[in-house]
Amino acid sequence: MWVIDLSAKFFGRLNYGRFIIKSAIERNPNLKVPDKFSSRGLCEPIDVTKLKTSDFLLLDKRPTDSNEDPYCYDPTYLEVGGGKLTIATSRGPATRSDLEHVVNSVSALDRKRLMRVLDTLRQWQLRQ
Repeated sequence: MWVIDLSAKFFGRLNYGRFIIKSAIERNPNLKVPDKFSSRGLCEPIDVTKLKTSDFLLLDKRPTDSNEDPYCYDPTYLEVGGGKLTIATSRGPATRSDLEHVVNSVSALDRKRLMRVLDTLRQWQLRQ
């Protein structure tokens, strides 16, 4: 997943989590997440305060200790602003040393490609 804040010239790449529309969680905070074999629950209840301040939400698949429900989805709250990406989980803010929530840099070539995609999307949206 790419995270881009053009006003701050911030580009980041995330290699984890499953995107979910915030409004889906707002409407149903006890949502079961569709998965390959069976829908799975959330590991922790949604933090409504974090949800309201976040720009978007990712769900990280985590193993459980239960044989009946071998894994769950842990909400990860992301906020973009001030030229940085802030990541918080149900356990608190993610730190730079958190290997499960790494924000990877984006090469100059990939930045150019992403800018072309964004320009194409803007032009397409103007025609609609």
